[in-house]
Formats: sequence, structure tokens, C-alpha cells
Amino acid sequence: MARNVVCVVVLLALAAAAAPAPSEAAPPVTRGSIERFDPRLDELIAPDASLELIADGFHWVEGPVWDKREGCLYFSDIPANAVYRWRQGEGTRGYW
Repeated sequence: MARNVVCVVVLLALAAAAAPAPSEAAPPVTRGSIERFDPRLDELIAPDASLELIADGFHWVEGPVWDKREGCLYFSDIPANAVYRWRQGEGTRGYW
């Protein structure tokens, strides 16, 4: 289960890195690091990218997907049977 949480945190962080910068940004909460075993990863993830915690308080999340057109991230909390939307500057809100 811890591995699933780590994977979701990584995906959420990567999606947050692709989002536009907030107008009034508080210092981001960062966790862990990105280990690069192959230099080709730099083609996908900026070398100076960090893992940022963008939301917490969920039991078991999965299915993160970035909606480029809407500029938001969708993910689900399985035990809560809920889908959430995260958007830079707005934070997390229930979607369904």
C-alpha cells in the first residue's frame, strides 16, 4: 500500500509541475527525491523537478490523469468512492 501512495504522490507532483505557476504561491511542501537511473528521464522530467505534496487526507488514491484543456488533475479515492479535481490556485474539490 505504501508503494501505491508513493506512486500517486509522484504522479500528482509531476502533474503539478506541468501546471502554470500560482499568482500568490506559498512555499511548496516537498517530499522525497527523484532517482534517475537513465539520463533519458530528463527528456520527460526536468532535471531540477521536485516532488510536491499538492493534497492529502485520502485513504487510497488512484487513476490520476491530467486534463490539459481544463488545466486540472482528476483522481479517485477508492474507499470514499469519490472522484476529485485538483487545480493550481484552487486546490482539491470533490468532482463526482
